[in-house]
Amino acid sequence: MVNNIYSRSPYLIRVGVTASQTASKLELFLWKKGEVEPGTASYTLTKKAASTTQIDNVYDIAPFIRESITNSHFGIYAWDENAVSVADNWCNVRVKTYYATASSFTQSTNITYTATNGYTTYQTGMNGGQAFYPVFLMPNGGSNDWVTLLYNPNCSIVADTSIFDGSFISFLLEYNGTASYYTCDYVNVATGVTAWSYTINSTLGTPENFPLTATGSYLINVPLIEGTDSQSYNIYLRKKLYSNNSTLYSQYIGVYKLFTECKYDPVRVSYVGQAGGIEFITFFKAKEENISTKGTEYSRYNKFSYYGQSGVFYNTNDGQTNDFNVNGTRTLKLNTGWVDENYKNKIQDLMLSENVMLYDLISNYRVQLKSKSIKLQSNLNDKNINYTIEFEIASNLINNVI
Repeated sequence: MVNNIYSRSPYLIRVGVTASQTASKLELFLWKKGEVEPGTASYTLTKKAASTTQIDNVYDIAPFIRESITNSHFGIYAWDENAVSVADNWCNVRVKTYYATASSFTQSTNITYTATNGYTTYQTGMNGGQAFYPVFLMPNGGSNDWVTLLYNPNCSIVADTSIFDGSFISFLLEYNGTASYYTCDYVNVATGVTAWSYTINSTLGTPENFPLTATGSYLINVPLIEGTDSQSYNIYLRKKLYSNNSTLYSQYIGVYKLFTECKYDPVRVSYVGQAGGIEFITFFKAKEENISTKGTEYSRYNKFSYYGQSGVFYNTNDGQTNDFNVNGTRTLKLNTGWVDENYKNKIQDLMLSENVMLYDLISNYRVQLKSKSIKLQSNLNDKNINYTIEFEIASNLINNVI
């Protein structure tokens, strides 16, 4: 099993091998899916022992890993797991450590990891990563029900299996050859019938098949599908044997619901969540748009004109003050509509994200949260739960990029 690192929290590597250790060295190798592992270290770090009795050295490798993960939001449910947009959301890591007792270094460890741009909480203690697969890149790792609301702007849902809304679920898994494969199954909660199943194996095929081309780690983005309006679907990841298709294990991922919205134009927000995967929230209800502008005011020079021997005048249309360097920003205040109590997990994840995109049926925008605090609601205290969040488009209305 490969250990996964959440790079927004410190990940500490300790090198303390022998009492006679005088120094240590750490070599960090970073590469993305589709790239060849580098022959020389991406980073080399060295430290001397503090004293003859304090020989331990500790390295935080998380900041170096974060530089290799850029989190692309769009086009990343492509079937090719080597696509740049997929590979930008995680990376492979190899750590080699060395100790010195004289003038030369001796290798002590050689460990491989995967890494995402996620984080751990203070209450969970030191970042130890997740030492088992699959790694679910969603709130709570799938331990609680979660809800993804999909919409149809034409106000009509047909019960079919076409890819819908651009939303997906993400997980890392380890493929160890042709003995086994995975399926991602959508089961109708009401009927227990599997509405759709994605096959994840070594066979190229239709777009519903995710090809695993070699032994190793993969980030899989499985699109959410259309279904019956107001129905809930449980999602399971199942590992099966090629020999007889028997299930080795079945891991419950979560549940999502489908809704239509006919009155408002829904807005979809995607963001990098706690585990480092792309998450989605669709804001269904009322939307308020505003713009704000700013500039610098200055006093104009009023040019005089003359007539005759003593006549002086100026153009009264010029005014005495003016603005320059005027630019503006756009903000959107969005409402989720009525949601379940466990939606607070997704709202908290969104509030803590550093990487948020918004799609309003016109274009994609990088945004920042203008709302810096929010009440996490409960059914007991708040009855019907609706979240209102304000976003600011992270670019000026007038292009002034230089």
